[in-house]
Order: sequence, then structure tokens, then C-alpha cells
Amino acid sequence: MPRPDADTLGPSTGAPAGSTTAGAVATRRAGRLAWAVRYIWIWPTLVTLAVVSYRASTPEMGQDELISWSMTIRSTHQILATVHNVDAVHAAYYLLLHAWTEVFGNSLFSMRVPGILAMTGAAAFVSLSARLRFGNWAALTSGLVFALIPAVTRYAHDIRSYPLVVFFVAAATWLLLRALDRPSWWRWLAYAPAVAAAGVFHLVSLVFLGGHGVVVLIRTVAERRPRYLVGFVPAALAAVACTLPVVRLGDRQVGRQLNWLFRPTYQDLPTIWPGLFAGTMVGVAILICAGLPLAWRRGRLPALEFALMGAVPIAAVWVASTEGQVSYWLARYVLFTLPAWAVLAGAGIAAVRPRKLGAGVLVGLALLAGPDQGFMRTVGSHDWFTYPAPPPYGLSTHTVDFRGAARILEAGYRPGDGVVYLHGPVAYRSVDYGVGSELPKSIKMRDVFVQETAIDRNDIWATFCAEPVKCLGSEPRLWVVTLGVEADNPFPTFPKNEVDAIKSAYTVTEVHRLADMTVTLVDRTPGH
Repeated sequence: MPRPDADTLGPSTGAPAGSTTAGAVATRRAGRLAWAVRYIWIWPTLVTLAVVSYRASTPEMGQDELISWSMTIRSTHQILATVHNVDAVHAAYYLLLHAWTEVFGNSLFSMRVPGILAMTGAAAFVSLSARLRFGNWAALTSGLVFALIPAVTRYAHDIRSYPLVVFFVAAATWLLLRALDRPSWWRWLAYAPAVAAAGVFHLVSLVFLGGHGVVVLIRTVAERRPRYLVGFVPAALAAVACTLPVVRLGDRQVGRQLNWLFRPTYQDLPTIWPGLFAGTMVGVAILICAGLPLAWRRGRLPALEFALMGAVPIAAVWVASTEGQVSYWLARYVLFTLPAWAVLAGAGIAAVRPRKLGAGVLVGLALLAGPDQGFMRTVGSHDWFTYPAPPPYGLSTHTVDFRGAARILEAGYRPGDGVVYLHGPVAYRSVDYGVGSELPKSIKMRDVFVQETAIDRNDIWATFCAEPVKCLGSEPRLWVVTLGVEADNPFPTFPKNEVDAIKSAYTVTEVHRLADMTVTLVDRTPGH
């Protein structure tokens, strides 16, 4: 199989003989083609922007996204006080999102724009990296492969730091390749900030330095040029040093934040692949295409470099999760390897001959990704964070209709109403944030059984009344919002002591049953 960089897509400079006009037209066409080839990375970047922007506001926020939303309604001082207690590893993202929403508002689409732009930028670096090692055609195909990956869409819409991490790792990879091609202190100085930014936005991503380090070591041994290491090691150390404040805070909080993740076994190692791409068939297809460049008889080293940059971080996370005290085994924690796999797969497709067959492979990949791309734009897709594997710990794949619940509250609200959201052992489902994020700012209701709000205690979660009946106030009506639907029970999944407190002073007047949610209106009983 020939290397695709033998095919440069270069324009023809010839013009029809005997025709000045035709020659001028040919020259202009050649100039336009030359421009299109020179900036070939633009086209897959624009395709990615179009793909990830489509229906970006359709999915409701998932549990973690709702926490991000809760940070947008806090001041900078409150955010800093909160991350001192929890979620320090996301502090940089919360501050960035807060600054963004101060300018552009915290509508659902507005909060998703940073992720959309980050994944779009990552597509540009995917194409640029592919061009450096495999040529123009591979630059185009690699960027298109990246755009087609369902997980790229899923996390472009995610109001968390993961798309930003993908962007910075993709940028760092391109900067590394440039530094290896023409080593200089300026190029290594440009590499370090990208590495630091990836680590600051998510510490686990720093394992990508393992893949980069192996690539640098192989190049050093193969060419017997120690200056690669002389440039890489100080740049990497300086970048890691910039993340130490986050490391220090995150180390104190890691047990609280990740104690729910299971330790993987050998059987779990291959299962991360479908989750990484958010699709089984598309993941298998990309794996096959990514294997093609490794079969080349010549030019195999660039393919090996990208394979290492994709595989070493995954292996490092698996080892850390099996041997360490905390597990990090979650597909989104290694999402930053997608650019490397996209470059490999794109290079494989670019080498297919005839070229029309390669274009057909791209079309086939788009068809395979279609159902998963469609699912990523459904209302409840973000709550199924292990897709396509079944949700862990018995969680439901059903859509929780926060928007429907908010519409009911908005339509029936009267000044003076109170609300009772489901908290307790399932507070992580963020019913209060989910419904609250969909309500107009003009609607203000006291969450009756909250003793101290999350903002007041500088935390993600509130604290609740040990004796709910003592927390009932003077509200004439309460909206009780809970998860689950039961035909004869207006308070499914609600703690018994809270139900007893409500029934002691209120009477049920309305029950609205939605998708996996129940909204119940209770009026104060006369005499109470």
C-alpha cells in the first residue's frame, strides 16, 4: 500500500496553447486550487463546525453539566470558595464558563458554544497533524473522520471541560510534531502552554505525555539526536509544574469525586473502545482503518507514532485504575486520544486506491455513524454517559423530562409558592438543578426542606432538614418534584419523613406524570 504523501493534490500549472484568455482562466483556477490545497485543513474544520452545531440545544443537560450550570449563577468568589472544597480539577473550566456566560448569557446553546468551538479547533489540528506526516489527502480525510465520530458531537455539546482538553491535546500534538521536525527553543516554548492547559482543565489528561514521551524517545534513538529530549523534557516539566496547584487541591478531593468508579479488569480493557467513539460499529470501522497505515512497508514510523499517542494514554489510565487507590476508568477521561485515532484512520483511508473507493469508505463510515449521531441529539442522550454500554449501577436509560416539569411549574406558578425537590440519597440526579435551569429567572421559590443551600456552604450539594416537619414555612402551596412514576403514588421515591411532613399540612390537588418524573401540587390544608 503506497504512502498517501506521494500524492500531493498539487494543481496543474499548464494552460491551453494559443489562448490568452483560456490561459488566464487556467491560471486563476490553478491559483484557487493551490490556495484550497494550502489551506486544506479549513474544509474538514468547517464540516466539523456544521456537524457539531446541528441541534446542539436539543439534548437536556446531563448530571455533570447541571453542576456546571450551577456554577454560572455563582460569583467568582463563590466559585473559588467552592472548588476549595470540591471539584478543584474543574476550577479553570468553571471560571472560564462563568466569564463566558457573563458576556453571552447562560442559555443552553450559549453554554455549549465553548465546547463546539473547542472541538472545531481540534479538527483543525487533526488535519494539520495528518498533513505533516501523511500529506494533503490524509489531512482532508483525517479531519472528516474526526467530524464523523459520534463522541465528537456528544462532547462538543457537553458543558464540561472535556472538549477543551481534546483541543489542547490536539494542539500539543501538532506543536510536538513541528518541534521534532525542526527543533528550536521557540517551538518547545509553544508546546509547553498547550500541555499545561490540557492538564489544568483535566489532570487525568496529562497521561498523554506518556505517548508523546515514547515518540520523542524513539525519534531520539532512531536518529541519535539527544536534542529532542533536551527540548521535550524541560517543556514537559515546566507544563506539569503549572498544574501543581490543581494537583494539590485535587489530591485532597479525589476520593470524594471518583469513589463511584469501579476498578477495571482485563475484560474491561477492550470495552472502552465503543464508549470512546460513542458507537460500536463506527468504533470497529475506525479501528480497521487505523490499522492500515501500520501495515505499510515504508513510512511506518509516523503511523507508529500516532498509534502510540493513542494507545499509551489508555494503557496508562488502565494501569493506574487497576493498581492505584482510585479508578479513572471512564471513556471520557481518555477522549483526548480521539485526534490520534482519527489521524491514523484518515491516513489509512487516504491510502486506499482508487481514490473513489476511499471516498466510498468515508461515506460508509458516515452511514455507520448515522444512528449514533442521531442518538447524540436526542433529549436524554447526555444522561446515558456510558453509551452504547448499559448505564452502570442500574441507572435508567429513560429520558428525565426536566423541561416538561419546568413548563408545568411556569404555567401554574403563583407568587408565594414553594417547591420541594427530590434530594436525599439520589441528590446526584440533580433534580433541583435540572428543573431550575429550565425555569425563567423571574420565578423564585424556596426549596422548603433545604437547611443550607449549596452556594451558602460553598459546595455542590445543599444540606437538608433532619426533621422536615419543622422546616415547613407559610407557603400556601408547594410543588413537589420527584423522579419516577407510580399510578397510585404522587410522591414516588420521596423519603418517608418528608412525605409525612407534606401530608401533615398539605392536600394533593394536582398530579402531573411525565417521562420518569412526577410533579405534584399540594395546597395547604385549612387549619394548618
